[in-house]
Amino acid sequence: MTRLRVTLIALLAVAIGLAVGGRSNAGFVQQQRDQIAISILVNVTPAPVADRGGVPFPIDWRIAMRARGSAPADMVAQAQSAIRVQAMVSPNPNATMLYSNVPNVVINQTAGTTASTAACVYTITVDTPAATSWTLKDGLSSDFITSTWPGKDVGNNTYVQAGTPQPTATPFVVYSTDGSTWNPKEKSNGKQTYCVTLTITIPSSVPGGAYTTNAVYTLYY
Repeated sequence: MTRLRVTLIALLAVAIGLAVGGRSNAGFVQQQRDQIAISILVNVTPAPVADRGGVPFPIDWRIAMRARGSAPADMVAQAQSAIRVQAMVSPNPNATMLYSNVPNVVINQTAGTTASTAACVYTITVDTPAATSWTLKDGLSSDFITSTWPGKDVGNNTYVQAGTPQPTATPFVVYSTDGSTWNPKEKSNGKQTYCVTLTITIPSSVPGGAYTTNAVYTLYY
């Protein structure tokens, strides 16, 4: 009888331990706390005229698009889509947890080129003194032009403000076309400021015009 009682007590202790452990692990699941967006506006200058047999001629993008099965109407600048969030976020009136030094970035570039912005074209700051650890995720809200000029043609070189730039730019994920998820970018604690330099590739088929998207940053802890 005594041995049976000891066995039952041991099993009960294990069950309680597992239950407590389960609750403890659940407590470590990070929740979305804040989200901001940096508007990226790219003013595209049409690609230079091509050269055929020594005689320069302008590229008629309408013909090129018809050949690729797209109507000219598809080439207008896309409307900026709304930012999609993953959870309800409490208002942050003091904007102290997650913020940037600028609300938007304007870039002037020629189609058919790859170019980088000025170093540290904007900064992102996370300041969560109450959190022991946090995760910052990023991504673009939408493509510039679906399939023809994807958001992945924008790379980001993100690094600690007082640190060293990354050797290469990393393409953004695009929330609207990459599984409705943001890309885990940084993990840290306390306050941290990151520099962001953009590298943009514009296909030569993109006509002149203004194109927009949002670089979205989401904070979890």
